[in-house]
Amino acid sequence: MRNKVGAPLAAPSSSNAKASSNAEASSNAEASSNAEASGASSSPGASGSTGASGASREKGAASSAPTAKQAARQTENRVVVSLISLTLFAACLPYILGYFSTPPGAFFVGTVYNIDDYCNYLSWLRQMADGHFFLRNLFTTEPQHGLQFNLFFWALGRLMAVTHISAQAALQLARVGGGLALLSLIYRFYRHCLPNNRGARLTAFGFACLGSGFGWVQWLRWSDKNFAGGPVDAWQPEAYTFLSIYTSALMAVSTVLILGALYALLLGEQTGKWKYPVIAGVCGGILGNIHSYDVLHLAAAWGLFLVVWTVLTRGKGMALRWLRACIALALTLPTTGYMVYLLKHEAVFAKRAAVPTLSPEIWHYFLGYGLVFMLAIVAVWHVGALLAAPSGTSAPSGTSAPFGTSAPFGTSAPFGTSAPFGTSAPILSSSPRPKKGAASSAPTVPLLFVACWAIAGLAVIYLPFAFQRKMLMGEHIPLCLLAGVGASWLAGRAAPRARVWVLSLLVLASAPSNFLFLVRDINHLQNDRSETHLTPFLPGAQVDVYHWLRENTPPTASIVGVPSLCTYLPGEAGRTVWAGHWGETPQYAVKEEQFAEAFDAQTSDRDRQAFLLSTGAGYFFYPNDVSNLSFRRRDGLHHFVALTEAPPSYLRKVYKNDLFTVYKIGV
Repeated sequence: MRNKVGAPLAAPSSSNAKASSNAEASSNAEASSNAEASGASSSPGASGSTGASGASREKGAASSAPTAKQAARQTENRVVVSLISLTLFAACLPYILGYFSTPPGAFFVGTVYNIDDYCNYLSWLRQMADGHFFLRNLFTTEPQHGLQFNLFFWALGRLMAVTHISAQAALQLARVGGGLALLSLIYRFYRHCLPNNRGARLTAFGFACLGSGFGWVQWLRWSDKNFAGGPVDAWQPEAYTFLSIYTSALMAVSTVLILGALYALLLGEQTGKWKYPVIAGVCGGILGNIHSYDVLHLAAAWGLFLVVWTVLTRGKGMALRWLRACIALALTLPTTGYMVYLLKHEAVFAKRAAVPTLSPEIWHYFLGYGLVFMLAIVAVWHVGALLAAPSGTSAPSGTSAPFGTSAPFGTSAPFGTSAPFGTSAPILSSSPRPKKGAASSAPTVPLLFVACWAIAGLAVIYLPFAFQRKMLMGEHIPLCLLAGVGASWLAGRAAPRARVWVLSLLVLASAPSNFLFLVRDINHLQNDRSETHLTPFLPGAQVDVYHWLRENTPPTASIVGVPSLCTYLPGEAGRTVWAGHWGETPQYAVKEEQFAEAFDAQTSDRDRQAFLLSTGAGYFFYPNDVSNLSFRRRDGLHHFVALTEAPPSYLRKVYKNDLFTVYKIGV
């Protein structure tokens, strides 16, 4: 039986329904959801309808669907731009306050947090701006070959040489630019993994921009100084997207390379194109040079995914996938291999790598990721349930449509279809390209990969290396994506109009630790303090000493002084110091004690002279007034010796200002 326009009244055949479902699964998510939102669909065989009215309704639906789709896309773009802008502004606020609140006659070093490492970066930039390609560790006078190089700092050094901007300005540009690139890439990655679940991907992106953990509960314990034993969101910036962007240009750019490599590998598997493993290998190769620890994170994340995929497919069609991974690995190995070469042939570099930065117990990370971690567990459970379900099962036991009909922002099914994850076919296809007309498994493959990445990222930080916790960088990205999926599913239990508010509140509930991190640093700016013994503002007279040493000593000169005052010197003067950095200076704690003992007021001039000669330094700078300088030893409080009024014969004064005197060390 047919209606007036010849359309059948009966339901479409199963083959037509399948084709329609597949077309829907492969199209953009918003097309189906917006069609529902517009109410444009109607039965062509409805009773009493005429051909003209049916055609009119179809024409109206066709014209309204693009408008609704565009409006939804514009709304999403506004949300994304707002989140990126808010994140970058918040990550710049303490720096802005630092530059604009510098006391008269003082100098802002360029950061509030982790001043030690920041000064090391400045020392590398100073060398690069001076035209060097290979780096020397300027925080020790121990002999070294100077074989290390870093492409990131070399590029910034070239920028400084061409534009004549300061090292601080170059790092700020790289930090903000790297942060913008990272956030943009994260959103693109999330959109790829969750093409038809707008609520989940926007929530995930909100977590990535602002999320932290439960460290705020112990705020009183870290409101001034870092403390051991607390959640990592209080003291480990590389574990979080926001804190990485806030604290370090190197962390932001390195995380871009981590995500870029893994995203490219994923695209290579979904498209079968060989250019993607090459892109991944280039990213990995650069990463192996500028932040080599993270290559192990890359290998663990992708390696675990391939192993799980091989098990699930019983090895069918996996040969090419392993070959693509090997191509990426081959392009990564040269720079990583060079780092191994440095460890064996550069003693100073090996000593630096051996400084312990061990991971705390795993529960510190569970608390440190807090709400994000709990929501990610919910998503991983559902992914696992889907993988364990027999072929054709529509949902895990006890659930109706995970991440699906309850998804906010108008999506009526998890990935644009009625079947979970967009397919009732086997979850993992062994074909690099889905066949035309077949159900696409693309949404499931990214989520499986993300789950493997999250697990591997936590596992790798307990490998038997001295630099364990440094390999955590990038872990926040997969956890936040999974948390977005879990949050979207939980929000489905709320009324439709309340879902956006529920998801927004969940994102905000994950942010307090980051907020308090900024509050602490702003308080430190106001009191000229930091989480360590270093200060963000330096007296102008102290900076004048550094500049005098740069202009009046040979490039190979080395300087000894109070170790904490020498931390800033390599970056400002480009000269070597005997001791100045807790990690870059071998046996820094021992050398601090040696300096204190040598310049104890009770130490003889002969012993003091012997110490200075043992350092290998040619110059010595020392405070004019030491009345407020003291140190504690086992037998009590000791005071530093006063040298300004009557310096010994082996010290020849070459420069003096209101606060410091520079001496040339002689026999």
